[in-house]
Amino acid sequence: MNYSCKHCEYACATRRALVAHESNTHAEWKCPCGVGFKWSTRFAEHRASVHGDASPFKCPDCKFTSDAARKLRIHMKNTHGPHVYVCSECAYTATCKSMIKAHYMAKHTTERPFECPECDFKAKTAYLLKNHRRTHGEPTYRCQFVFADGTQCPVTTKQPAGLRNHQLVHAKPPS
Repeated sequence: MNYSCKHCEYACATRRALVAHESNTHAEWKCPCGVGFKWSTRFAEHRASVHGDASPFKCPDCKFTSDAARKLRIHMKNTHGPHVYVCSECAYTATCKSMIKAHYMAKHTTERPFECPECDFKAKTAYLLKNHRRTHGEPTYRCQFVFADGTQCPVTTKQPAGLRNHQLVHAKPPS
């Protein structure tokens, strides 16, 4: 069977060789070492594992770095893009109306329109209410640590941050 590149005249006998050719020759993400990648995630994994660079995507306008191209694009748009919306109370500018609204709610008002249906908690944003609502549910995050005697740690938490904090207990060397 013959495999042909859709970008040039290259042809080969195996699909694997074609994929390698397309990745290295027609890649969107090129590493300075010469290896190319079709996907930004693969490029980031390569940079981290081969070159020790955990944040290969660097903003050309400031010191921001990211492990994902998508995060860099969002940063570029939100930080360096055309700021067409201006806060009515201060000099804050943003690239979209929703960012101005979120800024205004967080910085310039004491209004808390998002009410918890299970208690008297009120939040400024839907995101904060969503995080709060997790405190009412059943614990959903269980520690996976297994003790030397084979029993599993019984700790459960309602939020992932609580579990991460708890797991630090198991990471400490015994005194």
